[in-house]
Amino acid sequence: CDPDLFEHAQKLRWNDAMTWILKATAYVSGEDKRLLVKSPANSFRIPRLSTLFPGAMFIRLVREPCAVFVSTLRLWQSMWERYALAAPLVHEVLIERILETRIALERRLQSALRTLPANRVATVRYEDLVADPCHTIELLYERLALGDPSPLLPKVSAYMARNPPSATHSAEDWRRLVQARWSEMFDEFGYARS
Repeated sequence: CDPDLFEHAQKLRWNDAMTWILKATAYVSGEDKRLLVKSPANSFRIPRLSTLFPGAMFIRLVREPCAVFVSTLRLWQSMWERYALAAPLVHEVLIERILETRIALERRLQSALRTLPANRVATVRYEDLVADPCHTIELLYERLALGDPSPLLPKVSAYMARNPPSATHSAEDWRRLVQARWSEMFDEFGYARS
């Protein structure tokens, strides 16, 4: 949901709810912890979040667009199977919805991030994060002036040892469609079109 589309009173309620949720999460996490929120839906909310939390920094995690498409398709299919109260969308309609929503999200996100000071925004490639998480985190800390990441790095290494990245599903069946519809994402993030 995009709170900027709400009536004024609803916007204020949304602001209060989001502020309460994030403050409660930060409180439970502990004073010395920095809150990291990973929620793709918040990509539509950058201007509002930036206003609510003026010191917030934003990290955009990008991934090869065909892999994003396949992952999103699988997510929606599993969500329909598990949680739907109505019949799932027709397959072609779901595909179109994914293609349209993602490009709208990327355009809105890029536009919002461009309004923020450069020292509050960083972009990370998923492939870099998976290939060398410690180095990628060091670069993030440097880019956003977050201090010394060295106390965190052994925890990251231990986590990655326990939780190796899962295998990705083939995107070859979708490559032509995704490259045609999301060409600007390939260009923006520097992914080759094979």
